[in-house]
Amino acid sequence: RVDRRQRQMCIRDRCYPIVPENNFPGTAYRMPTACVYIDSNVTLSRSCVIGNSTAIGSSTVVGPDTTIDRSVIGRSCKIGSSVTISDSFIWDNVIIEDGVSISQALICSGAVIKSKAKIPKGCVLSYNVVIGPGVELNPFEKFWVPSDIAESNDLQPDGSGRLWQKRAPNFTELVPNEGDVLTSKQTNPKQSKTEAVEYVTELEKFKMEAEETMRRAIKKQHSHENVAVELNALKFAYPDATWVDCSSCVFYVILDSIVDGKELTAKEIVTELSSCLKIWAPLWNRIGLNKEDQIDFIFKIQEYCERPQNAKFRLIFQNIVQFLYDNEILEEDSILGWRSELEDVEDSEEKKYLNMCEDFLEWLADADEEDEEEGDDDDDKNDNDDGDKNDGDDGDDEIDDLSL
Repeated sequence: RVDRRQRQMCIRDRCYPIVPENNFPGTAYRMPTACVYIDSNVTLSRSCVIGNSTAIGSSTVVGPDTTIDRSVIGRSCKIGSSVTISDSFIWDNVIIEDGVSISQALICSGAVIKSKAKIPKGCVLSYNVVIGPGVELNPFEKFWVPSDIAESNDLQPDGSGRLWQKRAPNFTELVPNEGDVLTSKQTNPKQSKTEAVEYVTELEKFKMEAEETMRRAIKKQHSHENVAVELNALKFAYPDATWVDCSSCVFYVILDSIVDGKELTAKEIVTELSSCLKIWAPLWNRIGLNKEDQIDFIFKIQEYCERPQNAKFRLIFQNIVQFLYDNEILEEDSILGWRSELEDVEDSEEKKYLNMCEDFLEWLADADEEDEEEGDDDDDKNDNDDGDKNDGDDGDDEIDDLSL
């Protein structure tokens, strides 16, 4: 499944500095506009539209009235007219005929998509798959071309490809054989081979240690300075961890501590949360989150609220965001940036948190407009004051002349 948010985080956290503008051997990317990368010998029709976060490989041809947005296009692709491509990855030597629509899909090298076909969200076309004219795939379908494609072709008559079916797992052995190598430790050295084996990633280890650090800090009332030093040391001990992970661990523990073994109403939780954030807000000043980190932090809070045991926090999501803003943990631009990202999402389930914050977001947007208007008024006032001052100076000159 191609998810825009996960793709952005992957590019920012994993791929840098391997970005198109570095022009590694074999590439000659230029950046005509922000976040648009065009390699050499690319032919773009005058009426085509290339949106942000898009890269187009060398020798690719894009036809008239075609729109490409937030996508990566490989080398030597041929894209016809009136084509729409968004949030997708198109590999090398792909042919896309007129009127095709592709959204949130992965198209491998050598694939051919004939006129007016529709490739919806989550679809994957493997090497050399051919989609016939006017064919509309179902979301998340995957097609490939096996060696015996002539015997079973699911895209007949004008296409070529077989629908990939996930094979059922082999349950003939439920435990490892004697001598099998395990990639992680068992929880108990004396554990028998019939017991479950626990696999823990480095990031999961970091989160467990960071949350334990915060629990200990709350219990023993450690200073913000000491907690920040411990979290900083933990982050550098685990290279995969980010400041967003630090912030989310801290905030999760604060929320857990509020309802720890207590039956509280939503109103009581709001009161407790307000008090806790006033105590611990200075810790975020020492962690330091930029705008993108703050947006990711809001999405992390969403994930926390989605847990079944945290339904009460889901009800006060607007209060949570507002308290974080009031305590200067989240900035206005970050909250409005989070809103703009969710506005592009079609899934109503994804937008429910946006709807919860509707009143606060409207107030925030209105306050932003008022600040801009006040700024304009101040500029006008300063201009008028400067003009009056200049007039006064002219008058003094006249008096001096008369005196002479």
